[in-house]
Amino acid sequence: MGRAKTGTECALTGEWIAKSYLEVDHLKGNVSLTGWDDVLPFIQHLCTHQGNMQLVSKHAHKIKSYAEKQGISFEEAQIEKEVILIMKEKRDKQWLKDNGVIPASNAKARRQQVREKMSELEK
Repeated sequence: MGRAKTGTECALTGEWIAKSYLEVDHLKGNVSLTGWDDVLPFIQHLCTHQGNMQLVSKHAHKIKSYAEKQGISFEEAQIEKEVILIMKEKRDKQWLKDNGVIPASNAKARRQQVREKMSELEK
């Protein structure tokens, strides 16, 4: 993070984060705004109280938001975001070989192989 002198611990990961890389996260998040009936609850969510907020790294915030939207745990979302990045950058075949797995013949199967191997490595 460079030479930052101010910052704090990310509430999600426990990692020390420079002030410029922090975001405010709602403890209870993921409020939809898809129709007029959602307007009041959405505004109330934005104008929350301090007990419903925490400081987190930008990266961890994206993972938490993804987890809430997908209905999965933070840890599962962390793995899934990494799988998405590996597949997007077309590093899946090499990543699998580097981790002792013979790559499957199609992308869907390789995605599953990467996900399973990452889960195994996390344990």
